[in-house]
Amino acid sequence: MKFGDRIQLRIKEASVYQAHGLFSEAVQHYRGTLAMLEPVQDSPGKRKLTAYITEQLHRIQTEAARVSALEKSPQLSDRQQQVVRRTVGSDKDRNNGEADFQVAATLMGFGHFNKALAGFHALLKTPVFRVRAAKNILRCLIAVGSTAMAAGQYHQWLENEEIPEEDLNDIRVFLEGILRRKGSGETLVRPSAKQPTGPAASSDSDLFDIMAVVLPGESGNGKAEPPAFDVTSQSGGFVSLLVPAAEKSVLARLKPAARIRKVGFFTPEALFFEDCVVSTRLRIDQGRRKGDFSVTLRLSGTR
Repeated sequence: MKFGDRIQLRIKEASVYQAHGLFSEAVQHYRGTLAMLEPVQDSPGKRKLTAYITEQLHRIQTEAARVSALEKSPQLSDRQQQVVRRTVGSDKDRNNGEADFQVAATLMGFGHFNKALAGFHALLKTPVFRVRAAKNILRCLIAVGSTAMAAGQYHQWLENEEIPEEDLNDIRVFLEGILRRKGSGETLVRPSAKQPTGPAASSDSDLFDIMAVVLPGESGNGKAEPPAFDVTSQSGGFVSLLVPAAEKSVLARLKPAARIRKVGFFTPEALFFEDCVVSTRLRIDQGRRKGDFSVTLRLSGTR
């Protein structure tokens, strides 16, 4: 094999490890490639490859730090525990798994990403919750600031065949919508085209996937664009988002029971507007989002 082909192969192998979150293996391959390039005479091609590998090593360092943040699992405050207990609901809900989904979504809204991820991953084994749980896993990964982590998780599902292809295609369309909105150039591999063998399992699932919420601007506030926030979890007609404490004017409008008119909702296909009522607004007391607020909105026409 030619030297140039060997270099390209090692870079490709490293990128695969990187996409799947295998950071130590990726770093090993990238550094090995730099060692192979070291004795090569200086040239524009060498400088370009070296700069690319250095950039990828920096990205891995950043991703690893975000994973470390995910692994931190602070204790719930007393108030948060009360909300979670209210979320559990009836024995019927506990038995059919709906309460487990709601608890995971509530934990995610509080910024307890590790606990939420554990709950959603457990629900991947239940067909009626699989797609909803997978989409919230991706939301959770993006909530810590990384579309690359979400794309890596998608490709891991694609590779290990944990999720049926017809479900995975739905998840792909959802994630691609988020990537487009965020201006990411990440490419998602499509599952092979297969037709479902029977009727798709369904639950009380969402009719549309909401990726982000755009709150209407206030007249005379001087802002060119109204504020937009990523959705951290979605269940039925309820969506949750994290609002930074610095957004004081926004938080002042998001008081419980307040009615917000013409809220914009980004879906993979379109932007639509609907009136909402603020269901809850809770301050996050611990964790990496301490001081920020978890806000849940109820869309008009839902209960």
